[in-house]
Amino acid sequence: MKNAVKKICALVVAIALIVSVFAFNVSAVSGKSTISFSSKSPKIGDTVTVNVTYNLDGVATAVSGTLTFDTAILKYISANNCTANTIDSGVTFNATGQADKYYIRIDLEVI
Repeated sequence: MKNAVKKICALVVAIALIVSVFAFNVSAVSGKSTISFSSKSPKIGDTVTVNVTYNLDGVATAVSGTLTFDTAILKYISANNCTANTIDSGVTFNATGQADKYYIRIDLEVI
């Protein structure tokens, strides 16, 4: 009987530890985002830099967004301070950290 109780207690403790590993905290922070461009009149072959700045009212562990554009005119080259993935209509990006400001740079080529 004591052996069975020990096994049940060990199982309960193991399940509690496993569940705590998968626990996470979700919160939202408000703020303002600003987008600026390196050139207002780019020519074919030029690189256009898009700067996205998030100024938040508190600390966030991540920000994400989607930059949509005409992929027949612009081609994604690279991104800084974030991970980025191309989609049919542009680029999705995700920046992680522990900050109240995020600076993201996305370079596009005029084709």
